[in-house]
Amino acid sequence: MSVSRKGGWSKERSIIWRREVENARGVDDIICCLLVLENLIHPQVVAKANGRMISVMPTPSVSLKGATIGSAWLRLTMLDNAIKYDFTPKEKVLTKKEIRLLEEEMGLAR
Repeated sequence: MSVSRKGGWSKERSIIWRREVENARGVDDIICCLLVLENLIHPQVVAKANGRMISVMPTPSVSLKGATIGSAWLRLTMLDNAIKYDFTPKEKVLTKKEIRLLEEEMGLAR
């Protein structure tokens, strides 16, 4: 995943976001993680046509009020279909070792 600040994403946010996904206790937490990802992902990574489909999804407040497994699945599927996986970011992509080192520096190590 690109960690460019141009899209609002950073190494630190990537680590924190992954930790939040791992610690999700319910569908509300998963929806929150998806909303964060949707809003911070680098715009060049999202295909324009599919990005428009994401824009017609319910607003964040509506999504959280009516959070169901089905709505989380739909939101994840829409985002997954919108992401251009063949996009090669110019920014550095973190390795697992770099993520672990950053976690240790941030005091998030397991």
